[in-house]
Amino acid sequence: MAATPDLVRWMQEIRELRRRVQIRSDHAVFLKILEKTMRRMPSDPLCGSASPRPLDIAVLPETRGLAEAAAAAGLTQTCNDATRRKFTKTLAAQLPSLLSCWREERRSQLIGSLSCMATATRLCSQDPLGLAIAIFKCRECSAGLRWPGVLSHSHAYVDQHTTQGCRRYPGMGNGTIICGLSMSDDVYDSAIREYFGKYPQWSLSCLDYRGEELFRVIAACGSDPASADVDELDRVNARLACSQCSESGQRVLAMNWRSAVRLLFLSVSLY
Repeated sequence: MAATPDLVRWMQEIRELRRRVQIRSDHAVFLKILEKTMRRMPSDPLCGSASPRPLDIAVLPETRGLAEAAAAAGLTQTCNDATRRKFTKTLAAQLPSLLSCWREERRSQLIGSLSCMATATRLCSQDPLGLAIAIFKCRECSAGLRWPGVLSHSHAYVDQHTTQGCRRYPGMGNGTIICGLSMSDDVYDSAIREYFGKYPQWSLSCLDYRGEELFRVIAACGSDPASADVDELDRVNARLACSQCSESGQRVLAMNWRSAVRLLFLSVSLY
């Protein structure tokens, strides 16, 4: 009995899916090594605790490239200890570059969120995140956050990767599924979902930027919001009065710029 074209295509799909499942296993090994290597890496003294978590690094395009190269080179669950140690050293040497990529991506995101300062930041020669106006409010606890401390704020890490679903290739249906993997699923994304599960990932979703209000506070101090940094405002040490809290004919509530921002954010601390 001759095999029909549909049967041949199905058998080819099964073969390809088994190959993809093996690649996903290779990626899982890579992710395990990545996680262990990151946990052993000493903290960056310049950034303190503002370091990414394993999932943050795993989803970088540069990390995907390393994982795919490792799979193509034969990094499997059955590789010997010497090969794995050698690869671990190679990955550890790449980590500083990956950490820099992650921080630069987050930095670009935060600069992009300074929407009301779009014109000012283009004209300013300073780092926009170094300006006094670059303070972000946490929507969960109302804390005022600055760079780079915003990278380590606990509420900035949410379980967002698992809710996004796997990347799927356009124009392909689910079809046959083996070990939860179909032909339309991205193999590396599937490995991340399977390995990390609901592991939290840094996100802008918990941050709010009150640019217009911050602009008014800094301008009230007599400084230019497009160029004033924290040191300048501390040096000026202007005293501001809250028009809403101070009543006519009674004692005026005066505060410095930091206290004004705390009042704006209803937070007990600015940093």
